[in-house]
Amino acid sequence: MNVTISKMRCMGVAQGRETIEKNFKYGILSLGEAPRDETRYRTLRLACFKFGSILQWSEYLYEPQLVWIKGDRLMLSGSERVQSGEYYIEFSQSWMIKLHDKQLDIFIPKSLGGLPDPP
Repeated sequence: MNVTISKMRCMGVAQGRETIEKNFKYGILSLGEAPRDETRYRTLRLACFKFGSILQWSEYLYEPQLVWIKGDRLMLSGSERVQSGEYYIEFSQSWMIKLHDKQLDIFIPKSLGGLPDPP
């Protein structure tokens, strides 16, 4: 789905509100499972965010969980990995996600006070 995302942390350290608001990136978010994880040796949930002019960059959130949803925003929390030499370091990470108008009806049904019908 087409979304804009901003990371809430940098290397596990919380970002300020101004930094979060100015660092939103537009791209495509997909959720799924990785068949085998090389560090945990099991199947795990994965959120993949692809962005850039030709979607050439990807960021991953491992074991994402929905923290909250309000209006056109939601937050996923999980962990991110950074490779340091031959080892991976995992940091706590959360993504602030802004949905676009077409996705709002999917996530916020009218029975829960979703978008009003167009005139």
